Amino acid sequence: MNWNKSTRLGLYAALEMARAPDRLVTKGEIASRYRVSAHHLSKVLQQLVRSGLARAVAGVAGGYRLAKPAKSITLLDVVEVFEGKLELKRCLLADDGADPCGALSTCRLKRVFDEIEHQAYFTLKSIPLSSLVETATPARGKA
Repeated sequence: MNWNKSTRLGLYAALEMARAPDRLVTKGEIASRYRVSAHHLSKVLQQLVRSGLARAVAGVAGGYRLAKPAKSITLLDVVEVFEGKLELKRCLLADDGADPCGALSTCRLKRVFDEIEHQAYFTLKSIPLSSLVETATPARGKA
C-alpha cells in the first residue's frame, strides 16, 4: 500500500483528537508534534470535517475534535477519507487496476496479493482510534 501524504496527516490528526477527547486540539499542536506543514494540515483537517469524522470550532480558542467517540472510528474510516473507498476486487499488480496479463482467473500472484490486501483491509477496519491512544493500566501487586 502506498498512501498519499494527506492520509498520513489525517491519521496523525485523528489520533491527536482521540488522545484529547475533552478538549479542542489545534492545528499548531498537531503540526508541531509531527513536524508537518500547517498549511497542508489545514486542508487535511477540512477534509476530516467535511467527511463528518471531525468538528471544527472557530475563533481564538478554537480547534478540532472528533465528531464521534474514538471507539467508533476505525483506521479504515480515516484512510478512506483520503484514499477513497478501498476496493478489494482490483489487481494490485496493475498500476491502473486493469488486468495486466489477461490471466486473472488463474494468476497465482494475484491470489497472494488479494490475501495481503484483504488482511490489510480487515485489520484497518478492526482497529478503532481509541485502541491506539489508551494508556496501559499499571499492574497491581498481589497481597
